Amino acid sequence: MKKRTAIIATLAAIAPVTLAILLLRGIDPAQTRWFPDCMLYRLTGLYCAGCGITRALHRLFNGDAAGAMRLNPLIVPAAVAAMLLLLRPKWFGKKWVLISMAATVVLFTVLRNLPWEPFAMLAPHD
Repeated sequence: MKKRTAIIATLAAIAPVTLAILLLRGIDPAQTRWFPDCMLYRLTGLYCAGCGITRALHRLFNGDAAGAMRLNPLIVPAAVAAMLLLLRPKWFGKKWVLISMAATVVLFTVLRNLPWEPFAMLAPHD
């Protein structure tokens, strides 16, 4: 019974992720208003760590890794971290993992809003 419950839970977790991947692969967020804008950017003009991530995922799922990196360079380390957490789910509750992730997001957010090179390259651009 436990094994069946685990399989159902796994499928319940995989299904929305698969649907999101298929949706982002097929619909270009740059060509539609269906996906929401970043509220932080809209209100302040500052980029958050996630700005450009939807367009970057679309490009990544369509094989354009360089284009994805131009929109949000954090996408590659985030993808690696996500895979590591899938392989080592016990790490997710570890304090050092949460602190590392939070520090990375805060540092990236600050750096991508600096107007000087090379930091300006961290802002989303095509």
